[in-house]
Amino acid sequence: MIGTSDHPADRAPFDPCARMLTGVLARRGPARILGLWAGLALLVSPAGAGVSVVGSLVREFTLAPGGEAQGRVLVRNHSDQPQVVRAYLTDFDPRAGGQGFPEAGTEVRSNSGWLFLLPAEQVLPPRTTGSVSVVLRVPEAAGMSGTYWSMLMIEGVSPDELAPPATEEGRARVTVRERFRTGVRLTTHVTGGAAAAVSPSVRFAERELLTTAEGAALRLRLENDGTVGVQLRLWVEVFDHEGYSLGRYSPQMATMTLLPGGSGERHVSLADLPPGTYDCLVIADNEDQNVFGARYQIEIAPPAPPAPALP
Repeated sequence: MIGTSDHPADRAPFDPCARMLTGVLARRGPARILGLWAGLALLVSPAGAGVSVVGSLVREFTLAPGGEAQGRVLVRNHSDQPQVVRAYLTDFDPRAGGQGFPEAGTEVRSNSGWLFLLPAEQVLPPRTTGSVSVVLRVPEAAGMSGTYWSMLMIEGVSPDELAPPATEEGRARVTVRERFRTGVRLTTHVTGGAAAAVSPSVRFAERELLTTAEGAALRLRLENDGTVGVQLRLWVEVFDHEGYSLGRYSPQMATMTLLPGGSGERHVSLADLPPGTYDCLVIADNEDQNVFGARYQIEIAPPAPPAPALP
C-alpha cells in the first residue's frame, strides 16, 4: 500500500537545506552516461562491426544563441580490410525507450539543422583511426533556450558490400546484408546571452510498492516535463512513525539522465524493512541548485502464511 501526503505537488523542487550536495550541471561525466547508449548498435555483421567510435557516445556543448563550437569524433577500423565509414544525422526520440531514431529535423528540440559534418564518407585503411569533424552553430532566434539534441550515426561498410551481388544465369538472387551503426548523441545546452532563463522541471509520474522474492521494493518513474536536460541522483530516505530516519536507500543504478520529454524508471529495494508503516522522502538531485522531492507513506504487509499442506 502506498499513499501521498499533503506535501506540495510532486514536481515542486524540494528544499534540502544545507545537507544536500550542490554542483554544476556541466560537471556531468560522460562515463556516467555511456552505458545508456550501448543499445544503439542496431545490426551486427562481421564486416561492419569492425568500425567503432573511440571515446564517449555523448558529446555536450553549452552555448549562447549565435555561438559556435567545433569537435571531433574519432573512428577506429579494427578489421583487416578497408572500411567505408559514413557519417550522417538522425533525431532521437526520448519517449521511445531508446529505440526511436526519426529523420533528422523532425523532433521539436532537434539541433540537427545546426550541425555540419565533414567528411560525410571516408575510407579507413585496416587498423587505422580516422575522424569526423563536427561544427555546431546555434542560431540567434529570440527566446531560444534549454536543451536540444540529435544523433550522429557512424556506419561502417565493407567495400565488398558496395559491389553488386553476383548473379547466376537464369536465376534471380536475393542478397541480405546487415549493417552496424553506432550513435553519438550531440547535445546542445542553450543558455546565456539572449537565451530565456529556464529551470529544470521533473515530475514524479508513477510510484508503486512491489512485493518481490527478496522483500519490498519501491518502483519510481520520473519524467522530464521541462525544456532542460537533467542528470539526477536518486535516493529514498525512510522514516518510522516517530520520525526517526531508518536509513537512505538507493537504486542499483542511482543516476538517471532525462532529456526533455523523456522518462526513466528505477526500483529501490526496501528488503530489510520489517512489516509496518513508513514515511518515504524521495529525492532526485540534479547536483546543482535544483533538487526535486516527494513524500509518500507506504505500508509493508507481513508475508502471507504458507498454504496448508494437502492431506
